Amino acid sequence: MINIGRDNVDKSYRYKMPPLQAKVEGRGNGIKTVIVNMVDIAKALHVDPAYPTKFFGFELGAQSKFNTKDERAIVNGAHTSSDLAKLLEKFIEIFVICPTCKLPEIKMNLKTNNLKIDCAACGHTGVLETSHRLKQYIIKNPPTKKKGETKEGKSGKKAEKKEEKKEREQEPEDEEASVQPVSQAKKKKEKEEEFVTDASKEAQKKRMAEFLESKEGATAEKQKKVEAILAAASLDNKQESPATVLKVFLAERERAVSAVVSEIKRLQVSRGLDETQRVKVLLEAIFDLSDPNTIVTQIGKHAALLRHFAPERNAGLLMLGCFEELIGVIEPKLLPKTAHILKALYDNDVLSEDTLIAWHDSPPESSFMVNKKTAVDIRKKGDVFLNWLKEAEEEEE
Repeated sequence: MINIGRDNVDKSYRYKMPPLQAKVEGRGNGIKTVIVNMVDIAKALHVDPAYPTKFFGFELGAQSKFNTKDERAIVNGAHTSSDLAKLLEKFIEIFVICPTCKLPEIKMNLKTNNLKIDCAACGHTGVLETSHRLKQYIIKNPPTKKKGETKEGKSGKKAEKKEEKKEREQEPEDEEASVQPVSQAKKKKEKEEEFVTDASKEAQKKRMAEFLESKEGATAEKQKKVEAILAAASLDNKQESPATVLKVFLAERERAVSAVVSEIKRLQVSRGLDETQRVKVLLEAIFDLSDPNTIVTQIGKHAALLRHFAPERNAGLLMLGCFEELIGVIEPKLLPKTAHILKALYDNDVLSEDTLIAWHDSPPESSFMVNKKTAVDIRKKGDVFLNWLKEAEEEEE
């Protein structure tokens, strides 16, 4: 058994799940991947097994289906267990882990075409903050109850549906129908846990009042930002591009560098990106080019992430090639800022002086992202800083 949540390495951690096991079946156009133990994983995560299965399909751009009759989760195409395990980690982070206490204790409730989450551990409540397509799938496909929880026969099912409809009509607006199927024994256990943790609405408000006041505003602002990203991407038909996916990932919440690196690696694997494309996706996602005057500040803000992708000279030269395209092709208004950009990369320890000097001294025709004329213009604009850097190196010698 492994810990639920990729950032938790505590051996005594009580939230466990079995490691994902996958096997490839068929050949040619009929090749598919079967997640052998999806039911066991779903039970550990307290979710419908169709949800992570559908999540894999959305992320991989492939058809996916969970067959309830034989309990088989199938994703078209050949995929390794390790790749699917990485996607499962992302699913857990978005749909299972509480954004506040980071414990897998949230329950999803359907409310007016949206998903509300309640954490039994810390009492956090709020709307599920994601624009992932699976969210709409869950809203449109709430799980059905198990046979043991329903009345016998067709008439019993119809009567139960009428009772549920009647209850929904009589309930206040702030009460929702639970999306997650649970047995009567489990419901009893959850009630006992709620009593122990005092997860009543009054207690939650008292415990989380200050947090919710700031959180609601931040949630609305982030949601608007995500919507703006998707709207802009739709104009260029880039809703599913790797850069758009990464932009949304960054906009949804504050992300640790390790989480962003993992997401970029996932995109590289799932979209078949080479090293240059990976860096281009990173630069497109993290930089807002609407105001060239802010580029230096933005480099400082994302310096830790940029450093991860330029650990040595070769990687640094590759990054400089991508910056050449950014400056000379994608946003020419950045050309006058070239010296400032290079200095910011140097001051924030993203690129070393050896890497910068090696790039500056290389023949312009060797640039692999721009033509010779553009490469010459960029190097000329960087002369002020690079000449200063060379003089400082000579004085030290």
